[in-house]
Formats: sequence, C-alpha cells, structure tokens
Amino acid sequence: MQRSIKFHRFVLSLTLFLGLVSSLALPAFEQELVRAAPDAQTATTIVISEFRVRGPNGGNDEFIELYNPTSSVVNISGWTIRGSSDTGTTTSKAVIPVNTSLESGQYYLLTNSNSSGGPYSGSVLGNQTYSSGISDDGGIALTLSDGVTIVDQVGMTTCVGCYYEITPVSSLGNTSASNLDRGYERDDGDLSDSCVDSGENATDFSLQAPSNPQNSSSPLSLCGVVLPTLTPTNTLTATATPTETGTPTNTATITSTPTITPTPTCAITTTTTPLALVINEVAWAGTAASISDEWIELYNPPGGVGCVVLTGWVLRAEDGSPSIGLSGVIQDGGFFLLERTDDFTVSDITADQIYTGDLVDGGEKLFLENLGIRIDSANIDGGSWPAGSSTNYRSMERWIIAADSPSTWVTNSGAVRNGQDAGIPSNGCTPNVTCTTNPQPINGTPRQMNWAAMVTPTATRSPTPTRTATRQPTQVPVGRPVINEFLPRPGFDWNQDGDVDVFDEFIEIKNLGPVDINMRGWTLDDAANRGSNAFTLPDLVLKPGQRAVFYALQTNILLSDGG
Repeated sequence: MQRSIKFHRFVLSLTLFLGLVSSLALPAFEQELVRAAPDAQTATTIVISEFRVRGPNGGNDEFIELYNPTSSVVNISGWTIRGSSDTGTTTSKAVIPVNTSLESGQYYLLTNSNSSGGPYSGSVLGNQTYSSGISDDGGIALTLSDGVTIVDQVGMTTCVGCYYEITPVSSLGNTSASNLDRGYERDDGDLSDSCVDSGENATDFSLQAPSNPQNSSSPLSLCGVVLPTLTPTNTLTATATPTETGTPTNTATITSTPTITPTPTCAITTTTTPLALVINEVAWAGTAASISDEWIELYNPPGGVGCVVLTGWVLRAEDGSPSIGLSGVIQDGGFFLLERTDDFTVSDITADQIYTGDLVDGGEKLFLENLGIRIDSANIDGGSWPAGSSTNYRSMERWIIAADSPSTWVTNSGAVRNGQDAGIPSNGCTPNVTCTTNPQPINGTPRQMNWAAMVTPTATRSPTPTRTATRQPTQVPVGRPVINEFLPRPGFDWNQDGDVDVFDEFIEIKNLGPVDINMRGWTLDDAANRGSNAFTLPDLVLKPGQRAVFYALQTNILLSDGG
C-alpha cells in the first residue's frame, strides 16, 4: 500500500470544473488524505470462491470451488486451473471440459483424486477431478483457454511468478498436524455467497472451518438471493413386458423431465421509456479472425421492464446499414447477442440473432427504437467511435446505464474477456477445413457483464455527523464533491488490463455533502487550457459518502509526475 499524500503539497494540480451553471456557491474543498488503492468492488466475473490444499486424508485431500457472481451465463469451456509453488514454478492442474457453462449464482467443484495423501474426503461430489496437488504454501489461478490470461487468482506466498493478489492469505501448514477440514472461502461466504472481490486476497478470503464446498447441483444463489432452479418432474409411463405365458404385463417406469420453475413471463412491450433496453457493447472493428466478424450486444437492465419480446423493436444505423428488425426474447437482466452474417463470429456462443450490413470503422450513429421511438443510442455525437480499437479488435463497452455520450463508453482492456473468434479462415473450422489459426479469445465480453463494469462507483459508509454546541440557522444542503484520491505513478495493474502502465493512473471523486449530487456536466482536467483534454463526467448520481473511480484508460487524462 502506498503512503498517503496530502493535497496541500500540490504534488499534482487537479482542477474539478463545474460545467453546469448553479446559483449555489460550492464550499471550499477540505484537505483530504488519499490512499493508493480504490475501494473493494463486487466481483464481475467467475471467481475462485473456496479452496482447501490439505485435509483429513493428507496433502492431496483438497478441492477448488468456482462461482459465477454475475447476472448472466458464462461459458468456461477450455478454461484452466493452474498452480504455483512457493518459488514461482507454475503448472497446469485441470482444463474445464467443453460445453461447460455456469448459470448466474452457480458453483463448480474440482476435487483431487490422488490417493497418496488423499483423495478428497468431502461429502459433496466434485464436478471434475485433478490429480496433481496444490502446494501447501503455493497459489491457484483460473485462466482463459490460453493458459495465460488470468481471470482470478489466490495465493499463500509472495514471489516472482507466484499466483496471488497484492497480499496473500496465510499458509495453513504442511505437516500432519495440519490435516484438518479447513480452508479459505471468499467473503461474503456461506449464505451470502462469494461476491466480494477487492483485488487483495487477504481482504477477500476468510478461514472456513469446516470446509463448505458446493458443486453445480447446489441451489442457485446470487449474492444471497435464491434463484429458480431446475427441478425434475416424474412421469409414469406404462410399457408392456412379455411373460412366459405370452401375456403382456404392464410395468410402470419413471422418467424424469426437467422443468424450470418459476417460468418468467415475457410480453410484447409498448414501453417508450429511455434506456428500458440499452446498446451495451459494439464490436465495430470485428475480430482477429476477420474484420467482417462484427457483433453487437443489447442488455436488459434488471428490475426495469422485465422480460421483453422484441417484436417491433429495431436496431439501425443512421445511414441505414445495418437496419435490423429484432426478434426473439431478452430476459430481465439478460443479454441479447447479434452476430453479423453467420453464427461463426463468436464461435463458442450461439447468437440470438444474425444480421447483415457492416459498421463503418470511422464511426456512425446507432439507434435502438421501439414503435418508432428512440430508446437508446450509441455514438450519438457522430464522428469517430468514442471507444474500441481496430488495431487489436477491442470492443466498445458501455460502463454505465446512462444517457449516451462519449464518456459512457470505454475500450475493453483485455483483462476480462468472453467468447472465441472463428479462427482463420473464418468458417467455423469445420472438420473438412483446417483452421490456419485456432479460435482465439475475443477482446470483448459478448453475453457477459462488461469489463467496464469495474469502473462503476462503489458505495462507502456515510460520515458520522458531529453534534454542535449551539443552534445554527437552517441552510440549504448541497452535495460536495471533492477529488478524494489520485495516483500519478502506478506500480500495480489497478485497471486489470494486464499491463502496469500510465493507463492505471486514476482519479477518485467523493461526495462529502449530506445530499445526493448529479455529476453530469462536471469535468475533470489536469491543467487549464493545456495538458490532457478535459473529461466530461456522465449522468452519474453520487450519494453522501459515495465515490467514483475514473482510470486513465477511460478519461485519457495522463497525470504528470512533475505536478
């Protein structure tokens, strides 16, 4: 953790401008101590939720539990479990089988099958086994299919090459006296599920004794909220069985028919409410397999209009190409994936709809409409796309459900990805046509929570009011935003894009006032009329004590080391 910095030293001169006219004079900013790390946030992708590296049977009586804390299904086919020793040597432990996806709130359990010092002794059955154990003071990483891109990691020691995040958890020993039914579980554990991810192991994990492993058959629960589960319906079927006398005898057999309860009700909606559905992600640059492999993702914000039948909805570009009459259903809190031309664009995720027509790399306006009324847009200002990249085929992701503006969008960093491209040639790599290049991870998150969700504001406890000795005249309360924290020289991959660079710099704003304040129209800048261009804040409401973190990857404000 870096040492605190006082604002009055003026190590960095940051100016927070008010872009909206107001008749209220803003109180002077107080001196604030700043920390070098943003506050904890809710996990936004698959996490390692619980693990044990030694149990009653010995050193191989272990398990690794994964959990999906997101609101959508995540395909983890081909993802790998890797382990690191206390010297940084890393090896592959398991590869998740093909056609493996985790529902929202679902667990996945891997158990050690090695009988030497094992095997796993728990009563909850594993979904998959592995035979090469995790070091007692080592680390565990969950990676994408490339075996390199880390989705989550946890460790019990620090070293170059070791898997851990900032501060590891403590080793639980490596002797027979340590052969106990205990391990580490991610907070908030047990009935509240494992949804906390601050990026620091010692903060995120707590000792769990006895261990509490769960598998894919455990009840679905999203951060403490019980979800609908698959329940079998038994049906009696009469079949004729011949007997020695030649007289058939009817025998009842039981077959199991899975049904989902309860069944969401979808309806054709006449809503014209802005942002009822949103354009959530645009891959205007295509993929590494083909620049023509473009895709677009829609999102139905949870708790809004509910499940929607898309009959009558249209997604169109201002120039008329593409112009898509939508069909199908988008669930409450769900995603809707549109792939251009064919279903090979995102080769391992089935498209909800195929469309034709290309997106101009130089930028164009997109409109989402119902009954001819605009519900949402993308790149409403026109000109170049506000985010995304044609050099490395990174998608343009929405980071906040707010009115469309350039500051609503960021470029996928590659830290969190989902789905694979078509490979080269882009033909789905059929058995009759060999891929020149195998399908590769897409620099985007089709049908999954956006990487950009990591830069959403996080709530903190409101300050405790101090009682005054004398009665004061009543004043109109105002919000009070301050630059609460900033980092001009990062030494850690704060934005989790895989690189430690200037784009890890961040500025944190906090509302010290007693009432909500809308930051729309305010701007961040490093110097008046020079330096980086000013960044206009989006339509964002900060409650008392609430903070918002803005990374340089989003703002393009690069902080000078010299002030």
